[in-house]
Amino acid sequence: MQRTIRTAMAGAMVMLGFAPLAAHAAGAPPGDSSATAAHAGDAVVVGQSRAHAGPDGTSAGANPLGLGPPFSVYPFGGEQKGSGRKGGALANLGTRATGPKLQLLPWNAAVTDSSGQSHAEGDAAVLRAGLGDLFSIPLDVSVLDTRSSADYRGAASTGTSSSDGLLLNAGNGLLSVDLLHADANSSGTGSSYVADVNGNRVLSGSQASGQCAQSVPDVIALSCLSAAGGPGSFSSEVAGATIGGPSSGGQVAAGLSSTTSSGTGATGAGTGAVTPPPSVSGSSSVAPTNAGDVVTAAPARGSLPTTGGSPWFLVVSALALCALGGNLVVMGRRLRAYTS
Repeated sequence: MQRTIRTAMAGAMVMLGFAPLAAHAAGAPPGDSSATAAHAGDAVVVGQSRAHAGPDGTSAGANPLGLGPPFSVYPFGGEQKGSGRKGGALANLGTRATGPKLQLLPWNAAVTDSSGQSHAEGDAAVLRAGLGDLFSIPLDVSVLDTRSSADYRGAASTGTSSSDGLLLNAGNGLLSVDLLHADANSSGTGSSYVADVNGNRVLSGSQASGQCAQSVPDVIALSCLSAAGGPGSFSSEVAGATIGGPSSGGQVAAGLSSTTSSGTGATGAGTGAVTPPPSVSGSSSVAPTNAGDVVTAAPARGSLPTTGGSPWFLVVSALALCALGGNLVVMGRRLRAYTS
C-alpha cells in the first residue's frame, strides 16, 4: 500500500515539474502591425508598411506606392525576411550633411533576431524632404508616411503602427504639425485626429460625434476618427468609406490613415514603440504626443467616446474620400502602364 502511494506521489511530482515547461512551450501569438496612409479598396495602396514577429519567423515590408490584387505590383518597395535591412527610394537627392535633401517614395525594412527576441520594423512614405539650415531654420517634411513595428519574446508579443498624412517639423520642434494621424498599439490603446499643432489637437477622436458613423443601408457607409479593439488587438482610422452593405458583401472603397496592431497586449516583448522614420535632415519629424487624447478601448467596445461635433466634417470627409478614390484609381492606371 505504502509503495503504491509513493509511486503515485512521484508521478504527480514529475507531472507538476513538467507543467511549467509545457505552458512555456505554448508561447505567445505572433506580434503583427500594419499601416496604410491611403488606399482605394485593395486596388491602389499608398504609404503601406507592415511588421511580423513570431515563432514562425520575423519579417518587415514597405510599399510607398503599388497596385494590390489581382495585380500585386509593388515596384518601389520590398520585404526583409530574417535578420538584415533593406531600403531604397525612387529618387534620393542631396548629399551634404546640412544641405537640402529630398527622397521620393522612400522605404525601409529591418529585422533583428538575437537571444530569443525578434524585432521587425518597416516604414514608407511618398515624400521626405529636409531643407537643412536653409534660412537658418531646420525644416523636415514627410508626406503620406507610415511606420510599423513588431516584437516577440517567447511569452509576450507586441505590435505598434502609425500613419500620418503630413508631418512638418520646423526649428527642431519650434513648430510641429501633424495632419491626418492614426496609431494603434496591441496593448489596447490608439488615437486618431485631423490635425495637431505643437501638441494642440483639432478634431480628435475624443471630439468626434456619432455623425462620424453615417450610412445609407446597402449603399454606402462613412466613418471617421474611429477606433476598435482592446488588449491584444487594436485598430484605428482617420476616415473610411464602404460601398454596399452586409447583403452585398460590403466593399471597402477608400481609406485615410488606417492602422492595425496585434499581440499579447503585454509590453515584455520589447519596447512596443514605433521607431520614428529616418529624418532627412537628422531631426525627428514626429509631432509630440498628446497623452490626453489616447483612447483605451475595452475588448467588447468598438468606438471612441463622443462629445459632439459638426455635420460639416462628415460632408467634407465624404467629398475628400470620393476625390481620393478617383485620384488613386488614375494613379493606379498610370502605374500599371508604367510597369507594363
